[in-house]
Amino acid sequence: MDKVNDLIAYTHNIIDGRCRNKHYNSVYFHSNEELNAIFNEVDVTDKDILTVLSSGDQALYMYDRGARSIDFFDINKFTLYYFYLRVWTIKYLNKFYPEPYFKNNFLERLLKYVKPNTEEEMQTYLYWKKFALNFGAFSKQDLEELYILGTSIYKNKIYDISKIKFRLEKEKHNFYNIDLSKKVSLEKKYDIVFVSNIGERILGLIKRNKSTDIIEIYKNNLFNLLKDNGIVIATNVILCGPRKEEVEIFSSNFVKQDLKSICKFGKKKSPGYVYKKVR
Repeated sequence: MDKVNDLIAYTHNIIDGRCRNKHYNSVYFHSNEELNAIFNEVDVTDKDILTVLSSGDQALYMYDRGARSIDFFDINKFTLYYFYLRVWTIKYLNKFYPEPYFKNNFLERLLKYVKPNTEEEMQTYLYWKKFALNFGAFSKQDLEELYILGTSIYKNKIYDISKIKFRLEKEKHNFYNIDLSKKVSLEKKYDIVFVSNIGERILGLIKRNKSTDIIEIYKNNLFNLLKDNGIVIATNVILCGPRKEEVEIFSSNFVKQDLKSICKFGKKKSPGYVYKKVR
């Protein structure tokens, strides 16, 4: 229970705008990536995948598209707690997303169905039970500090969740609280690593540190996490592609390919790019 109390204290800090911690921070309610376009082009069927967890949309798309196994990573531990909320919403309420801002006593209605099967799930259940007691009266603006809703809430919504629900009934996962901008060592190797727009975040670190060494660390981590001929999937959210420094450093071990452009707001833009491990 001490850990749950600590998590509630971190939650208070986020909502109050105090003492943000990279390991306990705001979570995206949904992905702002073009996931349908990406997974229409990249086949994940029967692949072993490591994906950034973030909002959970990425992992749920991969379950829907037939991935063999999926493990998660994120620097933000709260993403795992939100993912369980997504899982329970699908399993017990047959909905792809929780209700925005947890309105209409959503948490109380959902939690009465939950029967935790693992220690991790029990910890998460206790956190959300206490969350409901502590934050039930908080305003929409307060919860926006914790769960970033964005504007296009349902652009990545999957309407037929039957495949996902079937997978969630039997799937086991590993969650790694890691930062790919620092040296990482995992035993398992993967066919695909989905990094989302981590490259854009690393760009910010480069500007701050005035060094590209961090890209070398990032590249080496991905190289070591992948099987032979495995691929990295990266997305364009803010930028239209990686910086030339990243492309140059990755070229020693990877071949880059842009994904097919789509039309967005009257302009064509690639939703992301793939690095294939070659040596």
